[in-house]
Amino acid sequence: MLFGYSTICEQLAAAGARLDLRFAAGLGRLSAMRACLNEDGSLKPDPGLADPYANQAPSPIRAPRTDAVVLGQALLYACLHGRLEAATWLIEHNADSSALVLGTDHDCTILQRMTCHFGGSKAQIKALEAARLPMVRWLLDRGADPAIQDAEVPADALGWARHHGMDEMAKLFEHASEDKPDPGA
Repeated sequence: MLFGYSTICEQLAAAGARLDLRFAAGLGRLSAMRACLNEDGSLKPDPGLADPYANQAPSPIRAPRTDAVVLGQALLYACLHGRLEAATWLIEHNADSSALVLGTDHDCTILQRMTCHFGGSKAQIKALEAARLPMVRWLLDRGADPAIQDAEVPADALGWARHHGMDEMAKLFEHASEDKPDPGA
């Protein structure tokens, strides 16, 4: 889900692959997402069952399977794949739209990850940006903070957008920064 292979994930799900919360969110499968909750609304034990890095110990990519980590990864996958209903459900169940998402190839925020692409022509990159812009706006409207620095580079969402040539996202992040009140004022 992280690298955009939603068609393959859909095929695996159709063939009966077991979906954890993260992959169900990326596919927009709300019934599978709901099955990851206890009656009191808390996550069932190990809702982030799949661990692609389990055999790579120690791995810098591994993160503890805490509720916050699993919810963050699930929200990331829902947002990357434009699953608004799944993303809304996750926010309603305590996913933090501004948190650093741990346990992927780079510990960064969802806004930062939304700026990423893995190559392609300028037209393909602009099409990806256009497809992701509604979800980026949605995240900003729900309080996602573009000023948060990632854990490694460090750069905020604006820096990531500029680096990846996501000009429209960069404009959104610039305006979000301008609209934010100065805490020192």
